[in-house]
Amino acid sequence: MTNSNEKSLSAKADHAAPPGGLKGLAAVKAQCDALEEAAPAMAGGFHAMVLATHADKALDGRTRSLIALAVAASLGQEDVMAIHAEEARKAGVSVDEVAAAVSLSVSVKAGVAFTQAAQVLAAYSKGG
Repeated sequence: MTNSNEKSLSAKADHAAPPGGLKGLAAVKAQCDALEEAAPAMAGGFHAMVLATHADKALDGRTRSLIALAVAASLGQEDVMAIHAEEARKAGVSVDEVAAAVSLSVSVKAGVAFTQAAQVLAAYSKGG
């Protein structure tokens, strides 16, 4: 049996876009709203963390946007990329800056794969 909170969560989560495409910001935001209703304490903690990172003035908004985009790209999180791309546009980040940030992300991720390959080879060499 479902309660009204589960029905609300399900209804909001059903705002998906056409099959095979990015859900879109409105749908992602609706899903996040539903999660906030279902788990308010956890969502409150998340929002407190976000506010704390924005209160730290060591990085300006443009730099934070570029880092967020690069991390989202590295993790393959399309919806998160879309959210942070919107924020980067609002912060005045240029397409060249975005390209440079995600290119660096690709390079770092490739470096991680390279060192993991080296670790596999080392583990193999220690065997038998």
